[in-house]
Amino acid sequence: MKIGDIYKHKKTDSLIQIDSFAHYMNKIDSELIIVFRNIERHNEFETGYCPSENGYGSAEDIEREYELLVKREDLPNYKYWNELFAFVLR
Repeated sequence: MKIGDIYKHKKTDSLIQIDSFAHYMNKIDSELIIVFRNIERHNEFETGYCPSENGYGSAEDIEREYELLVKREDLPNYKYWNELFAFVLR
């Protein structure tokens, strides 16, 4: 799991992108918290992030509900977010 990776929800096909990693305050040696952004399709011409709906969880939580769709290294293969939405709808 890397910053920038795109995941697809296993049931709803919603998309998230890994945004950052964190620790609980004063517990640097604790389990990492994964912070992600929800990617929302507004219409066929406009897509974007929904910062009001950011989320977080453990790697296990995310992997239980989501599956990796596009690795960060592969993102340059896509020009627009709509290409990713089309990829999910196939």
